[in-house]
Amino acid sequence: MKTFTQAIVAGLLLMITANAAAQNVPRVIHVFVALADNKHQGIVPVPAAIGNGDDPGRNLYWGAGGGVKTFFAKSKEWELIWTGKPLPPILERCIFKHRTANVYLVADAYQGAQIQQAIASFLDAASGGPPLRIRLMSPNLSINAGGSSDVVV
Repeated sequence: MKTFTQAIVAGLLLMITANAAAQNVPRVIHVFVALADNKHQGIVPVPAAIGNGDDPGRNLYWGAGGGVKTFFAKSKEWELIWTGKPLPPILERCIFKHRTANVYLVADAYQGAQIQQAIASFLDAASGGPPLRIRLMSPNLSINAGGSSDVVV
């Protein structure tokens, strides 16, 4: 069963992939994820292993079974084409390519203690703030994320 967040993302992806299929222009979805953090966010505590905002690999919102990275990595519709660590407070960035449409998904895992920065980055991108130019080696392509994204989540 999909979580509410995954259902919203799936709906947005359906809309943008349908639009992109008719065009040859790469479309970009940029997802901002503040990692679940028992210590800094004042959330209802989750088990310590999945509530550590400094451990994206096991975090509830990123690497655990229903997390963004795991969800898309297991999807038959998406292919993980790059993962790495950009500048803090982003602990990990993943870039996925849709298998049948010219659509890219950029997902950023923000350190849990930096939830305010994750929200500010999202709002900046949603309001058309500065573009984030990402150069991909394979395929040899540049995509525009951040304020130039087609959809921000």
